[in-house]
Amino acid sequence: MISYSSAIGHQQGKADTDNNGLARYMLKIETPAGIKSGNEPDLSLQYSQGTPNGIIGLSWVLGGVSSIYLGAPKVVYGKVNPPPPDYDTSKPKLIMDDLDLLNIDGEYNGPQTVYTTEINNTSLQVNRIVTQPEGKAREWRIKKQTDCHGNTIQYNYIPSPQTENTRDVNTSYLDSIKYCSNDVTDSPATRFVQFHYADRKDLVTHSIAGAIITRANLLSSISISINIGGEITVNGTYSLTYGQSATTNDSYLSQVAESSEKDGYCTGRSLQDGASGPLPSRVQCRYLLPLNMTGKALTDVACMVWDIANKVMTVKTYTAERKPNPDLKPDAITDWTPSEESVQVPMPMWDPTSPDAKMPDFLAPDLHGNGRSDLIIPYQNARGMLEFFLSQSNGAGLTAVQKVKQTNFPWVVKSKFMAMDINGTGVADVVQIFPNGQNLSFRNFPGVANESNSGSIGLADVIQTDTTYGFDNTIDWFLLKHSGTGAVSLVRVRQEVLPNDLYDIKATSFRCLVTGDSSKGFKATGIDSMLGGPFPKRDANAPVLSILSCDINGDGTHDIVLGKAEFQAPNMVFRYVVSLGDGMGSFAKCGDELTQTVENAMEPKGDGRFSVTNLNGGLYPSLAYVYQQSNDISFVCILTAEGKLSIVPVYNTGQPTDLLSSSNDSMGLVTAFSYGCLTDPDVYDSGVDWRNYPPTDPGNYVVKGAPNYVVTSLEHTNDSATNSLAFEVNMAKTYRQVLVNSQGRGWLGFESITTHNIVDDIWTTEHYFQTFPKIGLKSKVDTLNSDPKVDPQQSPLSSQKTDYDTPLSQQNGCDIYHVNKLFDKLETEGEQCRVQMTQFTYDDNGNVITKYVSEHQQGQIIFQSWENCSYTSIRGITSLMTAMKLSSVETNRDLTAFQQGDVNFTQYTYNSNTALLETVKRWSDDTGDF
Repeated sequence: MISYSSAIGHQQGKADTDNNGLARYMLKIETPAGIKSGNEPDLSLQYSQGTPNGIIGLSWVLGGVSSIYLGAPKVVYGKVNPPPPDYDTSKPKLIMDDLDLLNIDGEYNGPQTVYTTEINNTSLQVNRIVTQPEGKAREWRIKKQTDCHGNTIQYNYIPSPQTENTRDVNTSYLDSIKYCSNDVTDSPATRFVQFHYADRKDLVTHSIAGAIITRANLLSSISISINIGGEITVNGTYSLTYGQSATTNDSYLSQVAESSEKDGYCTGRSLQDGASGPLPSRVQCRYLLPLNMTGKALTDVACMVWDIANKVMTVKTYTAERKPNPDLKPDAITDWTPSEESVQVPMPMWDPTSPDAKMPDFLAPDLHGNGRSDLIIPYQNARGMLEFFLSQSNGAGLTAVQKVKQTNFPWVVKSKFMAMDINGTGVADVVQIFPNGQNLSFRNFPGVANESNSGSIGLADVIQTDTTYGFDNTIDWFLLKHSGTGAVSLVRVRQEVLPNDLYDIKATSFRCLVTGDSSKGFKATGIDSMLGGPFPKRDANAPVLSILSCDINGDGTHDIVLGKAEFQAPNMVFRYVVSLGDGMGSFAKCGDELTQTVENAMEPKGDGRFSVTNLNGGLYPSLAYVYQQSNDISFVCILTAEGKLSIVPVYNTGQPTDLLSSSNDSMGLVTAFSYGCLTDPDVYDSGVDWRNYPPTDPGNYVVKGAPNYVVTSLEHTNDSATNSLAFEVNMAKTYRQVLVNSQGRGWLGFESITTHNIVDDIWTTEHYFQTFPKIGLKSKVDTLNSDPKVDPQQSPLSSQKTDYDTPLSQQNGCDIYHVNKLFDKLETEGEQCRVQMTQFTYDDNGNVITKYVSEHQQGQIIFQSWENCSYTSIRGITSLMTAMKLSSVETNRDLTAFQQGDVNFTQYTYNSNTALLETVKRWSDDTGDF
């Protein structure tokens, strides 16, 4: 298990953000303290960008609950770090606590194979024995943890949160944790942690040797309760909010909160056209595309403007900026600034006035792996051929690199284009879905991104896949990601006409012919599923049946909802038919038709439109139905008489659900939490200018902003009703420069976190390593008497420096690292005043064999000691200490005898079969013997 130390300024047991270890970003789940220190669950939500989807979505894991399970490999292999010859990246691997188990002795998945992790600081070895009759892969999870006093933490699991129709197979979900019980006294538990789940959209399914593990749920909330006076009271609930990846449709954790919901408000802003001037009145705004062009995770806007006379599509971009709220509420509002330059795409064959005209597909993937949305527009050129316009973002606009990809394929009117990460490697491909005669065909254009600083982009040669499926009656398409391999499937929803004016709704999924290789095209045969029906042929005046692909049950898998809204005065009646996905391309109807009635609704003018959103900030998506009222024909987006585009943003300003607002422990300590987002410059400093950020390292990029909430202040006070002692500490936090590795390692953590003790006016800055395998480890902690931004050259009051050695060993073809601390150095008022140093040496297994402690004052040594240790190995356990000697004499290294100058001398013996400790012998000065 990974252990995390408390962050600066926190009282023991209080939650805080952290950037230690491999988590890269970690939000600790605050649980009330147990009976003994450490006898409470050490839970955390840990962010590691780039890791596969799990029970908390893409790149997040629940820390503190040990388990071994099958999952997609997390060790990054590639040209720089080639895998062992027999390492198959297309198959799921054994994962323990989010770390790959690498076979260092024996064949992978063998009955007696020995495993360890890529970074092994604990001499960890795991033996896995398959005992099931069918040899199916399983998950092993911790059930009970008891200390030497009998204090117990009990972990309870359920096979699946879903009903009989679930796709969960051979798995279990952590349902609750009960602690503060005692097996010796039979005392019942008084502390409780309850986990709530919802079915997921991108089903996580693993298979190996014929056995299948299917995880069909995402963690939706964690509630923490205390038994007070026989009544169980919930004193905190962490609700997890997810978004949807624009390229892979993976769920990702976008918000973790614990606070009460507050009232929202609406406000309107207009786009000011600035340097490029107002648009002529004849110009028609055809489309608004939200995208993350700056990389700051704010909603930038691309306005597609059509010049009728010249047949040119102008892409006019606006960068979003946070602005102070004029009502002085805690939320910021957004204003948009026009980019200095626009992008123009000649589209000579597009005629929006044609009855059959179709809006072009505007695609916004990240083409160069720099955290910013780029733009791809497929269109018909003057020769009637398919052509692609590609434009890369430079932060302030879409004008960094522009390229046209010409093809020799005639334009097909009914084509649909989608950008997706087919291989799961971070490279966006473009797929054309088109009719080839009467049948359905695909063309895949693999993405190409040059790793040089020039940032050239492009699309490679095409591979075409022809199918025998009819093209007509297609309703919609969406993407489905497969866990374990990272492959993406295309899912088609269609209508199948039946006799007697009836029809069914069906889905067909298509995946790559070769997993992980998009250049081979798609399989010509898909997987068919029945979603609903038979339905009667729709009357011309009847409501339209809408098809919604969403995570309707929060299981991380694309589900499909057939929705219909009908006004039955004075009510609006909604009807839904839900089909759940299995993550492998199949869908199954779940239950009967659901009906929901909204009383006293406004009468619509014609049909409205369903959309999927997340109004409450929870795991479950919201199905929104937007329509015009019969007595109101206004639009939200208009083109004014002056030819200037206006947007009325409607803000959901309720505070993020579940962000902890305050906590009150049994001793009366009240901690009030304040939160901020990494899009807020007062919270996060990227250290770079987003308007002009050419990456200097092709493998890494600096995050300019992210929709992650972090703790910005913690105010500790005493509740006078419980503790009358006056106490107040207010700690404010700011964050600096996150790095992301675009070649597989993902989120590399913050460069520094600064904590300001406002009461004492003391500043502390913690600096972190951002290189593998030292990601997230502290390199330096400076304590300052003024703001480091104001006076970056000031001498610190104290400075603690740390460095690590990272020896590498090859074991059975696997690279195994140790991360060994070399020294801790604490300087107080500079090197010439007081220096406290601890230095370490290690054996080949990462065990400390020498620890040297010294203190210098005014350049003079005033204290030093040496601690020497020896170890033995039994049954593969290499960290069994056999002797430890603490001495004031450097040369006293004989661990078989006591020597003059020794302070402490202890020897240990172990059972040679079980490796359990048998004897402990300590030297006694009084008797001169052990």
